[in-house]
Amino acid sequence: MLENPLSMHAPPASHPAHPDRVLLVGRDGSVLREEGTTYATLTPPDQSLVDATFRRIAQRAIKTRQAIETTLAIAGGSLQLRASPLGPDRALCVLRAGGAASGDDAPGSWLARPAFVSRLQEAIDDAQLREVTLGVATIELDGLAQVARIFDNDVARQVFDAALRRSAEFIRGDDPGTTFGGVIGATTLGLKMPCTDRHELLAAVSRVLTALSEPVQIGDAQFQLSPYAGIAELGRDGRVSSSLLAQARHAAAEALATASRTPLFASSAAPKSRAPTSDVARELQTAIRDGSIRLRYLPRHDLESGRRVAWVGYLRWQHPLRGEISATECLSIAEATGLSKALSKALLASVARDCTALLADEPDDVRLSLGALRHHVLDEAFVEDIADLTASPRLPATRLELRISERTFVATDTGTLRTFADAGIQLIVDEVGRALLPLDRLARAPLFGMQLDRAWAVAASSDAVARRVSEAAIGVARALGLIAIASGIDDEAQRATLLALGCQHGIGDLYAGTAAEPRIAAQGVNRSI
Repeated sequence: MLENPLSMHAPPASHPAHPDRVLLVGRDGSVLREEGTTYATLTPPDQSLVDATFRRIAQRAIKTRQAIETTLAIAGGSLQLRASPLGPDRALCVLRAGGAASGDDAPGSWLARPAFVSRLQEAIDDAQLREVTLGVATIELDGLAQVARIFDNDVARQVFDAALRRSAEFIRGDDPGTTFGGVIGATTLGLKMPCTDRHELLAAVSRVLTALSEPVQIGDAQFQLSPYAGIAELGRDGRVSSSLLAQARHAAAEALATASRTPLFASSAAPKSRAPTSDVARELQTAIRDGSIRLRYLPRHDLESGRRVAWVGYLRWQHPLRGEISATECLSIAEATGLSKALSKALLASVARDCTALLADEPDDVRLSLGALRHHVLDEAFVEDIADLTASPRLPATRLELRISERTFVATDTGTLRTFADAGIQLIVDEVGRALLPLDRLARAPLFGMQLDRAWAVAASSDAVARRVSEAAIGVARALGLIAIASGIDDEAQRATLLALGCQHGIGDLYAGTAAEPRIAAQGVNRSI
């Protein structure tokens, strides 16, 4: 990521937003809860089609345990429908206005993921019959997630739509059926190109990148996205749509990781200082399989008394050649390659191995804290996996703490949180301060504490804005009867500042002298730390 992927001059004024209809649908297709517009302007046939479709994809999402999305053409426009499973008996459905309808074959139209993948496979089959090749590119839009986090999803959607409109003209081929693009992820675009020459492929993708890089004006605010692209070639990198998209996405992730503004080819060698992302992804999979993925543990203390209250686990991967790979890069690779759930399970296995060494000589109220990954938390198997972890007498539920990120907390079913709390597990909302959490949800959830985002906590003693944000977040926690926690307590001045603001627990370099490595190494556990 570049140092300044997002440029903002002022928050946007009032902005038009596409209305959303959000429904919670049961396994039998019944609507359990509904919010947002009802699309009262739909004609009766369109309304019947929409109702039947969202019920069908909701039931399919529950059955397959996978998110499903589709696009419906309606009078005067289109609707995008997405269903995401929430446990074994319900799904969250979002219906979003997709704008004016346009045929899939229209030059420069961006397709929804199912239509893009289907059309891409048809193009691949045709190319193989004619014994020609084609190129597939994926483009990662860095900065879009920050827009959603700092403002809201509606603003991010407007920025995304504006960038797509500007770039659509650059994907038009001379023949309407030869070049097309698709929205294949929340921040990812796909592109199919008939060019057989690498210079042509680079030129075609670079034109799209240039258009996506231009500032987007929404109201009084200006947003700057940073697109990164990877290219895969038919025959060289794969022969079906799934493998080509995967290889192109690996290359795009490598471009993002190295801040390369030039598109990277999946088959090209990466700089000597880095292994290709596809290689690292395979190595990550191997590390997960052989147990090389571990946690490093830092102590969390009561800021007033200095007493240790928890051992907090953080992801660490010690690569045999590249050394320690940052948690951010590791998570990025896992998300790009579908390994997030497997990685999270590997962290549970690490906790199971380390708990005895960490908790053996500690008072009963000292817990082991784990930050579970989003894809795993939202999977219906997560409750069972945590139950398996705490079934051992070495780590009863009353000694475990789960940290759930702010954005994951908003998407997590309250019933799941209640299951953990009833078992005795402490729940922490992590990274508080990156977005505006719904207070009613915080008040109703069975939480133990809220952890302030590190950036605000670190700056609280020197920056007036950071101090006000920290004070507000800590005030909310205290008002709700939750423990206020801060990371980044690196010296006595920061401890004093956060303690004066009402913060109760903290973690940071001030307590580095009590790190967990010696006790773990002494018992022959987790020696990679």
